[in-house]
Amino acid sequence: MNGEQFSSPHRYFGETFAPDTLRILVLEDELSDYELIVRHLRASKLNFEALCVDSESDFEHQLIAFAPDLVLSDFALPDYDGFRALETLHRQSPETPFILVTGTLNEARAFEAVKRGATDFVLKGRLDRLPVSVNRAVNERAERSKLQKAQEQALQFFQKRQQSALADANARPVRILLLEDEPSDVALLERELTGQVAFVLTVVDDEVGYCEALKTFDPDIIIADFALPSFNGLAALEIRDQVRSETPFIFLSGIIGEHLAIEAVKSGATDYVLKDNLYCLPVAVSRAIRETNERRLRVEAEKNLEFNQLLRTITDNTVAALFLLDAKGKVMFANRSAEKLTKYSFGELEGRSFHEMIHSRRPNGAELQESDCPLHRVADVPHTIRTWDDLFFRKDGKPFNAIYSCTPIVGTVGGAGSVVELIDITSEREAQLFSQSLLAINDELQLLAQVVSHELQEPVGKIRSYLGLLSTRYRERLGRDADEFIDICVTSATTISLMIDDLWTYARINKLDVQLSYVDTSIIAAATIEELRGKIEVTRGIVNFGKLPVVFGNDRQIAYLLRSLIDNALKFHGTEAPVVRISAREDGGQWVFAVKDNGIGIDKIYSKDVFRLFHRLNAKPGVTGTGMGLSICKKIVEREQGNIWFESEPGRGSTFYFSLPTKPQCAINAAVISQREFDCTLLPGNANSGLALSQQQKHSGSEK
Repeated sequence: MNGEQFSSPHRYFGETFAPDTLRILVLEDELSDYELIVRHLRASKLNFEALCVDSESDFEHQLIAFAPDLVLSDFALPDYDGFRALETLHRQSPETPFILVTGTLNEARAFEAVKRGATDFVLKGRLDRLPVSVNRAVNERAERSKLQKAQEQALQFFQKRQQSALADANARPVRILLLEDEPSDVALLERELTGQVAFVLTVVDDEVGYCEALKTFDPDIIIADFALPSFNGLAALEIRDQVRSETPFIFLSGIIGEHLAIEAVKSGATDYVLKDNLYCLPVAVSRAIRETNERRLRVEAEKNLEFNQLLRTITDNTVAALFLLDAKGKVMFANRSAEKLTKYSFGELEGRSFHEMIHSRRPNGAELQESDCPLHRVADVPHTIRTWDDLFFRKDGKPFNAIYSCTPIVGTVGGAGSVVELIDITSEREAQLFSQSLLAINDELQLLAQVVSHELQEPVGKIRSYLGLLSTRYRERLGRDADEFIDICVTSATTISLMIDDLWTYARINKLDVQLSYVDTSIIAAATIEELRGKIEVTRGIVNFGKLPVVFGNDRQIAYLLRSLIDNALKFHGTEAPVVRISAREDGGQWVFAVKDNGIGIDKIYSKDVFRLFHRLNAKPGVTGTGMGLSICKKIVEREQGNIWFESEPGRGSTFYFSLPTKPQCAINAAVISQREFDCTLLPGNANSGLALSQQQKHSGSEK
């Protein structure tokens, strides 16, 4: 499915996805919040497909129909809440990660959610942390899946060994396949074996019967006469090698000589017995069966060793630190990651209390009683206990933060116990604290910028006002120099005022509470042209645009972006009247806008300086500006995860490009682009006739 559709009760997001696409089920009743969640996940380059539901019945249905790999849930919905959704998920799919994404969850409820089994929680004001939380949850589930698979393989192996041991204990009779054409020899053989070996005998005397018996009788041992009229023992041995090479094979003959006996053993026979010495047959049969069982046990032991090595390789190469604890919380196993994380060797951990070794203190340094440790309560609950951010201590006493899960193991051969998994998040925790510190500093700087801009505008306004009075009352009375000085001061005060406004605009671009929505850029362009009507009249310029798309962003910032680029094109025109053309095209998942003019152009040597803060390349006399316009444009575009650049030649005009990511379909169909064209110019031959605004509309489909 391409694009995004919103229709109650289901809302889909996605493109053409690979088989390993992450399926995310979102429980959310606010469309704008769902769009923000999708926006942050897409920004992280996560390969996913999301489905949004907003009711209990739809949630339960999609848990089966959509089979999500991850659930993101709001905490409070009109008729449903996150705790009930978590209980529903645990009943249907207990291993699926569950992340609360909410703006109303306090610390107590967050802790309660994690205790109930939630993987993590993310506040809607901090959605930048969501991709990290999602990746961690997915990786954690993958690691648990690897461990669970290894445990299941180990359990199957031990069950097979138990079954094999039980079968050996029952000591079933030996199944003997005899290839012999003389009834008297058959009777002699039975008499010698009776009382010496518990056996079941099947007798055949030709190749057809022999081959059929190999398939249906499943013999434990084959005894074959060396020479039969139409079939001999060597041919039977060759067939045995092809069908059942592990089955013991004993030659029985009255004519075999020493050289033939040696040849038979070389060919793969287990033993040979002369018919004159049939009393040796029970010993040969018992020895052959014993050697076969020993060989089978040796093969099983080798397979067991290979499996243990494989299991050890899996656990040692798992990122998570894994511990196997007995019913008393003592360490029975620890993988290499556990040794690396805790700085303890397995020899130091083995047989010691996990709680005493690395989990005996609370984050505030107070002692954590064993009775309060979740490790010793895991047997009382039917599912895994998880803690998102707990504190543990290494051998050297240094603390580390970790995601912590404890899964009960009941009914195994070794008795009850638990598997503990630790994933170190110390660096993430430090990054989070650093991010919070940066956010606090950013908030302070924005507050400072707001206060400074507000407080400076008043005195600057007074300066401009009184300078205006001086110019009005005393122009040509104080001399030419005084008039010039007053004009310079007025111009400078105006520049300072514009610069204060631009600084405040620059500071607010990355503010988190900036409202985002779907914006029809054709409407923005038309409004911007109308706003710049005065400048277009003065320059006798033309500004027009063709097909412009619907984008997702902040309407004020996009308006500033277009206004700055058009204003620059009008300012820096050549001898001809300025002509500005705005266009857009879709390219590789992005809308690429172009603002083209016929102005004075820019030399390529200044390509790195154009977007630099406070830098002005063409300071024309009488043209006001702060040198911040293009810097603000660059920051606006980069906030939307786009790029801005230009192409130009001196004297031949410039084209400024900027890209914005394409967005999924919504209530406004992004595929239907408004095709409007506005020409703003002075009517020829009448300089005072005013501005003529002509609008031409062309429709290629329905327009909303």
